[in-house]
Amino acid sequence: MLIAFGVAILGRWAHKQSIGAGTIVRALFAILVIAALDDGETEPIAKGFASLFLVAVLLGKNSPLNAIQNIK
Repeated sequence: MLIAFGVAILGRWAHKQSIGAGTIVRALFAILVIAALDDGETEPIAKGFASLFLVAVLLGKNSPLNAIQNIK
């Protein structure tokens, strides 16, 4: 989750977009939920959610991968 959050920040920076307080609050909430699930029997679920978040960030419109593609 921390990697997904870092990639999301990097992507917004690469697209010259600001990072608002709402974005940070949503990311911290997601990190806390995943951290709460990351124990015992629910650990595979937490890993799956974290993977989904990372894929969503990497394939989103503010992805750093899209910024690399648009370099001129």
